[in-house]
Amino acid sequence: MFNEKNENNGCNENNETTYQFSTSPNIVSLLDYNTRINFIDKCLSFITDNDISKFYILSFFHNLSFFILYLVLFFTTSPFYLSICLIITAIQLILNIMDNGCFLMKLERKYIGKWWFGGYTCLKYIHPSLLDKKYISKIFYSLVITIFTLSILKLYYLL
Repeated sequence: MFNEKNENNGCNENNETTYQFSTSPNIVSLLDYNTRINFIDKCLSFITDNDISKFYILSFFHNLSFFILYLVLFFTTSPFYLSICLIITAIQLILNIMDNGCFLMKLERKYIGKWWFGGYTCLKYIHPSLLDKKYISKIFYSLVITIFTLSILKLYYLL
């Protein structure tokens, strides 16, 4: 995705590493967890080097994207938009299974601390023992499979 410039050992005159986008991204490499994490981290590094700022930017776009996705899934009457959202939800589910959790949340936790579990963090105020990786995975998979199934039924009735 990113290639370091080879001039001056990948550094500019101020001894800072410079990057340029690859003109032909390898789609297959996006399946690799580390490639996705490094790509997003480098994109955020273009904006800021502060981990807290990276966290806020990533968290904002992460939450905004799934809010819009689920908003469309619940309220659209267009079979086309519903189909697109179902494909995105399936990809999300597959990536979470492959990565053993959400790679964006893992990157958020890298920036802010291991106590962060996204929207699930509020579970510790309900009952502290609910906040562990295994339980959160069960909640996520249950919610996504339920939403996915209801969306398929909705698509069936829309067609």
